[in-house]
Amino acid sequence: MSLDLPRPDTSSRSDSKPSLSSFWQRLIEMMTPPATTTLADTTSLRIRIARPLCIFFMIWVHTNPGIAAFDIAGHGVRAEDWYRFIFADGIGRTSIGLLAIASGFLAIGTARVFPFGKFAMKRVRSLLLPMVIWSAIILCFYLLGEQVETGYLERQVGESWSWENVPNWLFGITDHPANFPLGFLRDLFICALLTPVFVLAMRKAALPVLAVLFILMVTHAPTPFLGNNIPLFYGLGVWLALNGRSMEHWADTNRMKILLTFAAYCIFTAGFRFYVTAHPDQNLEPVFHGFMEVQRLVGAAAFWVIAGLIAKQNWASLISRFEPFAFFVFCSHLIISTLFWIPFQKLIGGYYHPLYPVFFTLAPILIYLTAVAGALILARILPVLSTLLNGGRPLPKDGFARLCRPITAKPAKPAENMGDRKLI
Repeated sequence: MSLDLPRPDTSSRSDSKPSLSSFWQRLIEMMTPPATTTLADTTSLRIRIARPLCIFFMIWVHTNPGIAAFDIAGHGVRAEDWYRFIFADGIGRTSIGLLAIASGFLAIGTARVFPFGKFAMKRVRSLLLPMVIWSAIILCFYLLGEQVETGYLERQVGESWSWENVPNWLFGITDHPANFPLGFLRDLFICALLTPVFVLAMRKAALPVLAVLFILMVTHAPTPFLGNNIPLFYGLGVWLALNGRSMEHWADTNRMKILLTFAAYCIFTAGFRFYVTAHPDQNLEPVFHGFMEVQRLVGAAAFWVIAGLIAKQNWASLISRFEPFAFFVFCSHLIISTLFWIPFQKLIGGYYHPLYPVFFTLAPILIYLTAVAGALILARILPVLSTLLNGGRPLPKDGFARLCRPITAKPAKPAENMGDRKLI
């Protein structure tokens, strides 16, 4: 009995090529989102409500003057401080997590990642280009402030003027861009480019990968991301979509537990912040920041529950009609917030003035409405520019009429046999 060994001839080499080709073909198949994906009407409505809702509460995080003006040694902890930190560091700071989850969830329905070049260019137009333009706008604003008050630029971006810093201020290469909140777009852009990798990871080893991303989030270990929470939330969205898991069922079943846990967590985090501020400890601060990251998970679930509760109300359309402007508001809110803060500070006072809680309360409303009005005016005058600044999404032509129309009746509950609507 003889054993035939493979010979180094032409046929042997030619057999390896199809094998290698089939390997790459299988790999690409595993990295490709499903060809046909549907989005339930209930999920679509909740996302349209959640986007403006999350952006609205996020504005509180960046409402001036922030934590820098908090002087616990000189003023102690007041009721106003509890109010500010619960809504800013608690509720507001957690809202961004749901936006990242929704982005990952929707990517599976909209991301045709191959050919990859076409997919990447769409993300450049919708995420990277707006980040650069809005960062350039706010950088010009800071340079103008520098002419009025020396050192203004450095206080805002942490560095003095240098041409070497400009790429970072615009593109957020190693640090947040000049328009600080838009670091979220930068990280979301990286996640979008890694969508095929996320798809493969969530299909092959979802739980281990999510566990690693969770550890990176709470430890703030060095990664290419400015915020390690974004890849975890984006991955969760991809995992939910790939497994056909409803974004509603678990949240609605446990809505009271989620809301009560979130409320308790926000109060606890505010108290933890006061303790860390009063008792600086290099070993305790990383623990506090880790707790704040975990709070984002609870907050994402809570905002999804709240969006679901609003969707059942007669006035749900009052919130959802602001959804087309959410991106524009997000990109412009830091500029508008500063424009409101400067006259308040000069004419009335700072963080410890008795009227500051009034300013803090009204800030999201004033900033959101100002941004929407500015977007609509720009759309009338320069529609191409407004579309560019809105991430390539044209603003509704009937914007003013849409926002001012009467509240519609409570939407009818979808029938049990209603088919899912395809995501465009």
